Amino acid sequence: MAEAVRRILFDQDLGLGASLDGLGELWLLEAARYEHVRKVVRPALERGATVISDRYADSSVVYQGMVRGLGVDQVLELNRLATGGLDPDITLVLDIEPELGLERVRVRAADDRRASNHIDEEPMEFHHQVRQGFLRLAELFPERVRTVDASGDADAVERRILEQLGDLLPPQTDAGAGS
Repeated sequence: MAEAVRRILFDQDLGLGASLDGLGELWLLEAARYEHVRKVVRPALERGATVISDRYADSSVVYQGMVRGLGVDQVLELNRLATGGLDPDITLVLDIEPELGLERVRVRAADDRRASNHIDEEPMEFHHQVRQGFLRLAELFPERVRTVDASGDADAVERRILEQLGDLLPPQTDAGAGS
C-alpha cells in the first residue's frame, strides 16, 4: 500500500500528487502508515528486531502539520491513530541547507534516471520552511529527536549518525576479523 500511495503522491505521469492539498496528502499517508505499522513494523518489533525507518510519522507533522498548515496537534492525533501510538525510540533529523539538499536530490535523480517529484519542484521558501519545521520538531521532542549535520561527504555524515545512535543499534561484527 505504501508504494501505491507513493506513486499517487510522486509519480508525475499520474499527475495526482500535485493536485492534492495538505489534508488529501495526509489521509493517504496515514492509510499507508497504518498498513506499514500493522504488517511490517509491529511484527518485526514483536520478533525482537531493530527497525530503522526512513520518514515515519514525524514527516507528516512537519510537511502537513507545520508547512501545509493543518496543525501539529491534529497531525499528531492522526499519527497516533494510524500507528497505534507507536513512537520511535529516536528520530534523526539530517539537517542541511535546502539548496545543497536539493542539489543532492537532483544529482541522485539524474544518476538513477528518475524524474524529480512535485515536492522537489516546490519554491525554495517551501524547502526552508520544511527545514525550519524539522528543527522545530527537535525542540518539541528533545527526548527523542536529534539533529545531525548532513553537510560534508557521505562518510562524515555516516559517522555523525552512528555517534547519535550510540547504544541503540545492535553490535556490529566485522566479517573480516577473527577466525
